[in-house]
Amino acid sequence: MMREEGSSTRDKLFSLFFTSKGIKKPTVDLQFSGVHEAIQMIKAGYGITLVPRDAVHGSLKRQEIGRVYIEGIEIVVRGCCVQTGE
Repeated sequence: MMREEGSSTRDKLFSLFFTSKGIKKPTVDLQFSGVHEAIQMIKAGYGITLVPRDAVHGSLKRQEIGRVYIEGIEIVVRGCCVQTGE
């Protein structure tokens, strides 16, 4: 399952496939326009995807979904917050 084009998690997942030796670019069978929709499909058993850990913290804690660790792949989270209107 994949997020919509332009999603940062989709871009990150594709970049991992392009830079990892021996891994082909994934085939997109299901595409969703939001992380919440993708998480609901994971809970329903439709596949796997890459989502922000904060988005699934509660689901992981309740053991509604599982987490997969891939050796040699580390995702570094960087964020930037701004306030507008001042």
